Amino acid sequence: LSFGRKTDTLTLYECYEKAMISIPVVKQREFFKDACMNNIRNIRSNWYPALTLNGQSTYQSDVVDIPVQGFQLPSQPHDQYKLYLEINQQIYDGGTNRSYKDIENTSLEIELQQIEVELSTLKRRITQTYFSVLLLEKQHELLSLMLDELKEKSTVVESGIKSGILLPADKSALHAEILKLEQNLVDVSLSRETMLNILGELTGIELDAGICLLLPESELVYDNINLR
Repeated sequence: LSFGRKTDTLTLYECYEKAMISIPVVKQREFFKDACMNNIRNIRSNWYPALTLNGQSTYQSDVVDIPVQGFQLPSQPHDQYKLYLEINQQIYDGGTNRSYKDIENTSLEIELQQIEVELSTLKRRITQTYFSVLLLEKQHELLSLMLDELKEKSTVVESGIKSGILLPADKSALHAEILKLEQNLVDVSLSRETMLNILGELTGIELDAGICLLLPESELVYDNINLR
């Protein structure tokens, strides 16, 4: 049994990079930042002068005309209109706007810290899954070597039985060990496939059985262990 010809390679660092691009939580981080900045801009706008244009119209059924000797004054209109502009400027708010800004910044910090916790958890799961695949590959390699040795030994047992040195029971016992190793190889292959699927879900990468995971450098491994 084998995992097939390995044509592509993948590193642990590439898994981190792909995950940071594909998972929604990273996009949420930018969304929270933009929302906070918009809210703070709205709070600051409370200090800007406010212009208000107001209008009023009235209708009087009766108007008073004042006669003036020697002059013909125009009649008072029944309709009257008023139009005026108000300018309001906030001078003091008792620290209310400042408190609102502090609340927005604190909320943003809490959201970003929560996202960092989620990213750290994700990196830890990626690291554990990545090394699980490497461990399963090493187990498969060792089991394959053991199977090859038993198959070579079976030839010797066949010769021993023919020469009368060994009994047929020895061949049966050896055959049972070979079957057991072959089943173990199948189990390891299935486990590796499962771990690859999990790694693909965590990183957003399509992984096939032919992928070759490269062993990370010790410095990178140490840094990610400290993420805990």
